[in-house]
Amino acid sequence: MSKSKIRLLTGLLSIVVLAAGCGKKNTDSNSVNEIQQETETQPSESKKQDETEGNLLTADDIIRNAETMTYTSSDSESSTLYHEFSIPFDEVLIMPQMYTAEDIVTYDSDKLFFSPKGKDYLICSFEEGKTLLYSYDYAGNPIEMRGRVVYDSKDALLSANKDKNLTESSMNENGYTYCDNILYYEMDETGLAAITHTANKYNFMKIAANGLWKDYFYYFSVPYKPSNDYMYAEIQEDDGEDPFEATKIYELLTNIMNAKNTDKSDYRKYFTSDVSDDLVNKFYSLEYRNPEEFANHEVVIAAQEGNLCFASVVFYTVPTDYPQTKVDSYIFGALLEYDEMSQSLKLKATSVAGSPLEDAYYRNILTDYCYEAYAGGLFFRKYFLPFNLNQHFGYENIVYGAVTEVFNDEYGNFYVTLYFANETDEKVTIGDMDYLAMECEKGILFEVSAGLNFDLEAHSATVYFLSIPQEYFNYSDVSYVAVSAFEYTLN
Repeated sequence: MSKSKIRLLTGLLSIVVLAAGCGKKNTDSNSVNEIQQETETQPSESKKQDETEGNLLTADDIIRNAETMTYTSSDSESSTLYHEFSIPFDEVLIMPQMYTAEDIVTYDSDKLFFSPKGKDYLICSFEEGKTLLYSYDYAGNPIEMRGRVVYDSKDALLSANKDKNLTESSMNENGYTYCDNILYYEMDETGLAAITHTANKYNFMKIAANGLWKDYFYYFSVPYKPSNDYMYAEIQEDDGEDPFEATKIYELLTNIMNAKNTDKSDYRKYFTSDVSDDLVNKFYSLEYRNPEEFANHEVVIAAQEGNLCFASVVFYTVPTDYPQTKVDSYIFGALLEYDEMSQSLKLKATSVAGSPLEDAYYRNILTDYCYEAYAGGLFFRKYFLPFNLNQHFGYENIVYGAVTEVFNDEYGNFYVTLYFANETDEKVTIGDMDYLAMECEKGILFEVSAGLNFDLEAHSATVYFLSIPQEYFNYSDVSYVAVSAFEYTLN
């Protein structure tokens, strides 16, 4: 490593900016807490009067009878069938819509159970509190259908769905789960095949264009027929579901954490065969915190290669008086393997050391400078959550700073890496590093402060490197280094 790349403590230098300006949340402009507390409403009535038949049509009736519904015009020619405007079947003619993506009500748990598969989808609501999500292929046929029902309370949800054998945040074999007061469900392959024609995107566009959905909420993400299938390439190349999708990782790790409510004989199925019984028993006897204690959670994949990945679930609650009170967080992560025989994820080990994933893991979670130290057999230590630096991590709605690594270069110089993430909607200024203390097996190794004074854009992150001169050290020849204190000013 060239000494000229990093300045000394008196001249702090920003070396790498990670994911600058890169947002990662799929929610509306309200805060997460506000979203979770509000009752989902849509600009529609719960039912629509069919003037021809004189019967009340429910949302399920509308979907089920889509291809037999009465159109405004009796003429079969498209120019009149679609009333005052044509259904666009190319990229030039875009179907007009009353609502946009910004009008979609979203919840924090949607990212696990109510996200579209691909870029072409329809989200619609014909009854208050009930929303449907269709994902489409190039021909307009549904490749996935998900539903979301919002109840007044968790108790109301459980009372109305006693027959569904629900487990919170874990999809059961019938395709149902719930998060707090929100019920999620996914149509199975048999049901999906049965609705393929009636739920075709272009059939739905004809119905909507005729004004039959004018009293309801609906949004087509691609309101035209694309001239090519470029946006569907990823779906077409995928012969199956992603084994490392967030939902499956969350389900496995929380099932392991739920040891006290799991029969010991069933618990073994969460681990690969090469994990010893002694280690399984240790996991079974551990005391885990309850995921329901926390307001938020996020699945974080540090590295993925072949049938292996290292993933964590971060549970956290940001206190109302933060930063006076620290973020309450709990992290559970491990090396996972996809078992093709059982088509399920299993915990393989608690460390990536010696696994085929080891090099990719350290390349992702360490800065380039620290990776050089690791690869060269030099001293380094990694702190904080292991996450891919190309996909930054931060806590909802706050600015967060942490010491993420320390390392030596080939000349014996000592460096500290600071990490800052701004998950607010405003640009902020990081002022001074008021106090940084690190300890070793002999006591406080050093205590320093420095002026930072840099701006950090909304929903972005950055790392700063500190070079600590030897004269600041109280001891030499140490093997243990940990963060004792880290304080900084936010202007």
